[in-house]
Amino acid sequence: VRVSPMSYGTGHHGSLSMSFEGLLPMTKEKTQVEEKPQIQPGLAGTPEGDWIEVHELLQDCRVKVSSARFQLIKQAFLASVTDEERFRFARALAKELWCNQLQVWNLVESRVELATELVCLLFPCIRSRKHQLALLQQVEPAKAKKVGDSLRGLLWFQDANPTGSYNLDLSAPPDYALAEACLLVNAWESESARCAGRPDLSQSGNGEMIRNEAYNDTPFVYSKDWRLPSRGWFRFDYSSTRRPPPDATSTTEVSEITRLLRNKELSSRSRLEALRAASVHIFISSNQCRALVQCFPAAVECSSPEAINSGLDESPDRQEALCILHTRVVDRERMLGPEVLYSPVVVSQIGMTNSGGAVRVRGGMFKTGDLEMKTAEVQLPPVASGDGGHSQNSAEERRDQNFKLAHDPNSAYFNFLIVFKEQDVLVLYRRLGVLHLLNPYKPEVLRMPVNLDIFEQHRVVDFLVQLATLETGSRVLCWLDGTQVCVPASWGDKGVPRTNALLTVSYEGHNSSFASRQALADQFCIGFWSNLQKA
Repeated sequence: VRVSPMSYGTGHHGSLSMSFEGLLPMTKEKTQVEEKPQIQPGLAGTPEGDWIEVHELLQDCRVKVSSARFQLIKQAFLASVTDEERFRFARALAKELWCNQLQVWNLVESRVELATELVCLLFPCIRSRKHQLALLQQVEPAKAKKVGDSLRGLLWFQDANPTGSYNLDLSAPPDYALAEACLLVNAWESESARCAGRPDLSQSGNGEMIRNEAYNDTPFVYSKDWRLPSRGWFRFDYSSTRRPPPDATSTTEVSEITRLLRNKELSSRSRLEALRAASVHIFISSNQCRALVQCFPAAVECSSPEAINSGLDESPDRQEALCILHTRVVDRERMLGPEVLYSPVVVSQIGMTNSGGAVRVRGGMFKTGDLEMKTAEVQLPPVASGDGGHSQNSAEERRDQNFKLAHDPNSAYFNFLIVFKEQDVLVLYRRLGVLHLLNPYKPEVLRMPVNLDIFEQHRVVDFLVQLATLETGSRVLCWLDGTQVCVPASWGDKGVPRTNALLTVSYEGHNSSFASRQALADQFCIGFWSNLQKA
């Protein structure tokens, strides 16, 4: 992988290599490294075998400071006259070089009165997480919380699972280091995907994992030519294409993690950080994913009454939990179904202008709507009746009662049946990308608002149109401003046009062909393995 020059301390943002002539530039010291056995890369779609390269790239992206060179750096630091000069020196040092814990603490002790500020600035200089934590232990207990809060993002970052939202102040070394790590992981992941011939799931068709990017609130499309500035605000979402290998199985210890995360005495933020740290060590099933997500407050618990009444209630904590977990789920087709993400009650309202009243999910949305509701009811406890549980109600009446309770935020059924509300699904479409959340085995379960001018959303419509041409009697359902319209027949022959058209699409399947869906899954998605790949 060709790493951007910004990762090697070229001094393009006014760092040490430009400021202290004669002291730098430094050349990397060549060290003797034992030859490791060649690790076989994973299948196309799962670079699990060579993911260790990411950690090695991050460890090798800066110049390591030797003992002799550290003495020169310390002399330059002590020669600074004002505190502002010392802070500027520390910021430049933290953005370019690797130091060990003792070297950093040596600089901190030389200006004890600035210890708190210097620890926060120089923390990113230390490569090892173990040594980073050792440095924090030397901070005065009274100031430990302040230091910990300022370093929280970098401290809990997992390069093996970077999927999440970031809003980073590039003038702060911890945020700069976090941005640098994300861009480096993105460079490796996008290049490995291209070499393996995996489908492009990016937002703009550039193969990048970075999406929704903006610098100083000005949107732009990221490319490898963009250099990370030394200041300003960099906001983006990272959506990884990493998936479990075909033979992966769920981890049994997840039940213990779920039990610990249900401790409501801890803040949601702390529990989410713990979940991210644990996520890189586990694979989970869709049922385990649901249980972990439901450890966090539901939409009705986190939203104002106005938001609930207007249908805009959402659960940011559950959204974050799914962003953390979705790349670790082994049965992805079930996660992207009614059991976790796509509740039929919620999906039926997406993209509709009049979504105030609940409507039953029937063929107008997708053919299997009633079946989905029955499947969900099987998981629900029986409805308590007024005659001690000996109700003579028909199955249809009990189902109607369950359906009504599913729309009552105060009912126990509500939290069980509906994991994500409409607003949650829309936010996840934006954060993760619609191609990541497309279920190619069962496209009937979803409804998506799309703009045909956006690469990933155009690809979703293209998938549905191609599938409809392969399955006799099937069709793409399309809504414009809440009114159902017909998809032009020419789309099947000439392709879906790239134009600025806002639509809501779904799929009505007849004569389903698994072979056709698997073939299209290989072209449009990652993580849906054929039997041959699993074998």
